[in-house]
Amino acid sequence: MIRSACKRIGLSALNAVSKQIKSGCPSAAAAGLRPYSETGPRPHTSLYPVVSEGTWLEKNNYAQFDGWELRQLINFVAADDGVPEPEIIIEVLKGCRNNNDYALATRFLEVVRLKGGNKMSETWPYIMQEIGPTMQELGISTLKEMGYEEPELWLENVDDM
Repeated sequence: MIRSACKRIGLSALNAVSKQIKSGCPSAAAAGLRPYSETGPRPHTSLYPVVSEGTWLEKNNYAQFDGWELRQLINFVAADDGVPEPEIIIEVLKGCRNNNDYALATRFLEVVRLKGGNKMSETWPYIMQEIGPTMQELGISTLKEMGYEEPELWLENVDDM
């Protein structure tokens, strides 16, 4: 029953599109009913294509971003392969402070820490050395001060017992 209802809805939508095309307004009609299977994969587009370079940092002020833009930036940084520069981390923390979102700042620091991977013992102390004064200025506690360096319910690996 649902299948037949969906088929009828699809046919009526296609009829409406064909009527609009015949009336001389093809772009408005066809744009709304394009099947996803025929569009192919979306190309990789980014809101922040040069976030790792200083040029984007100079052109934009992360501290003035609203919550949505800040989360988009953090998602982009999290999806990137490398560890972000300390300057970018500082600006994101300032943005979190301006948006009064302490939890987002904490989660961002956790993401940055985990992005170090196997070299976490080398990268994290350097990053903390660089962003430490800014964190003190903004009133943001470090992960170690909050007890987030190690998960709360962390259990020993059974293979190592």
